[in-house]
Amino acid sequence: MDDVTILVRKVKEGRLGKVVAFSEIKNGKYVVDMGDLPAGKYVIMVDPGASDYMQGERLVEYPGPGGSKRQNWTISTEQIAIPSLE
Repeated sequence: MDDVTILVRKVKEGRLGKVVAFSEIKNGKYVVDMGDLPAGKYVIMVDPGASDYMQGERLVEYPGPGGSKRQNWTISTEQIAIPSLE
């Protein structure tokens, strides 16, 4: 999973905006520092890079600074990345 990156993109007026945060996967886990990003809608994306894993994405409602959205993903070479429904 060395090539897989988790990207966070702001959703602006119903469309994907720029990447505002990202994290690599290390030891099967990732942590994205949302820092001082405002509350709102963001798309969390699995970017497989040069690996054989498949991509995936999920829309989340971020509560704002100090908030958290815990997610677990099933990442596979056989099907798109699937987030859990936590």
